[in-house]
Amino acid sequence: EAEKLEGVVLDLQSPFVHEAARKLTANLITNVSKETKAAIRQTIFEAIMDGDAPRVSAREIRQIVGLTRRDALAVRRFAEHASERQVERYSTKLLNRRALTIARSESLRACGQGQLAAWRSMAADNLIDTSRFRASWGATLQSDRTCDICAPMNGQQVPLGGSFESNEPGVLPSERVPYSGDTVECPPLHPNCRCTI
Repeated sequence: EAEKLEGVVLDLQSPFVHEAARKLTANLITNVSKETKAAIRQTIFEAIMDGDAPRVSAREIRQIVGLTRRDALAVRRFAEHASERQVERYSTKLLNRRALTIARSESLRACGQGQLAAWRSMAADNLIDTSRFRASWGATLQSDRTCDICAPMNGQQVPLGGSFESNEPGVLPSERVPYSGDTVECPPLHPNCRCTI
């Protein structure tokens, strides 16, 4: 089977990633219209096609989205005791953060969904035997930013086409308590998730 897989490259220039970016991104973004989702989807697609980092696409997304209701309320409360300039900086900070969160999360979603599509295609072409391969969750553990939802998922394996289950939050094993969490096909599990499969 290794001979069959030789030369297969799964990266951002994969047509599967491009297709996922074009069709599957922006669906989970809240507080925006269908037109805004379509514009974000196009921005993510173009950024991936051009090889742009999420920070680059975030600048464009910032022009497309506005503040969430929650952030707008935070700005309104902040304005009660701050200068106009401080309010504008705070509002800009929240908008920049939202745009970057969307860019990162949706780029990762396109990569994950593209990877799944590539595996499905390879299985359909008999390049891989799905009974012999498993998908493995990879959390970014080398950072103090590793979240308590993703840390315990690191190394979790499922059959190709299966779903990962988040059911034990806690960065350290001693902190983990079972709960009924989310089930997903691939990362991201949450906004700003940095996991891969």
